[in-house]
Amino acid sequence: MMTELLRINREYNSSDSIDNNKVRELEENQKELKKEINAAAQKYGIPACCRS
Repeated sequence: MMTELLRINREYNSSDSIDNNKVRELEENQKELKKEINAAAQKYGIPACCRS
């Protein structure tokens, strides 16, 4: 997953340099989205094995 975030970051900046702040921001956003997905899945009774 980190590789995907780095690829997106590189495309966003149109260079091979890595913006660690942007990567950190994307990772934080990803964690928040996962929390929201898990909360919704629990609400509707979706088992953990089916959330990927």
